Amino acid sequence: MDKKINDNTGLDKYWEENYRRSLEYGGAYFGTGYTMLAAAEVLFRQTCRNRKEFFRKNRGKTKFTPGHWKKTKEESLLLGFLPATLLLALAIENFIKDYYCCIDRTLRARDSKIPKKLGKHDLVKLFVECNIQLTEKEKLLLEYLHAHLVWRGRYTIPKDSKEYAKYYSSNFEEIEVYKSFEKNNKFSPEVVSILKKLGVRYRGI
Repeated sequence: MDKKINDNTGLDKYWEENYRRSLEYGGAYFGTGYTMLAAAEVLFRQTCRNRKEFFRKNRGKTKFTPGHWKKTKEESLLLGFLPATLLLALAIENFIKDYYCCIDRTLRARDSKIPKKLGKHDLVKLFVECNIQLTEKEKLLLEYLHAHLVWRGRYTIPKDSKEYAKYYSSNFEEIEVYKSFEKNNKFSPEVVSILKKLGVRYRGI
């Protein structure tokens, strides 16, 4: 079966053509971004509910020590903020790449490889290359989301100790997205502002 697929040059051309078409129309980025944004909102809200319910039931009973979580089902649910933030970071990465394709027609695929400019994951650099002005808080938020793209949303520690030190010594507590959900049950003003600059009209679910 595998040999037939590999030998079938017509099928290879079919997939290459679909690949080029997906990048050409930008839908591959925008559609994925929108789906991830909605999934992030759902996970943020549900994790906030789990968190409130857990502390309501265990008020005065549970003692936490720095850097340690007890291996209970209830407490493990609180860690949902990490994958939720990763989904938000992936959503914004997809939106900025869709925006990039719209303003720079040379990025549209002409062969079977993504252009190098679209292979980047540094959100701040992508915004700069697209000439999108950022406030200090928006820039801080993008640096925070970039850290989740690279390691925080996927691994316990990064490859480099400098990245680890940078993350924990930055003022990220100012813009942590989950805090906005805990207070207002919606994305923070910085997230909304960034989405608007990318032309994303998102009213929530």
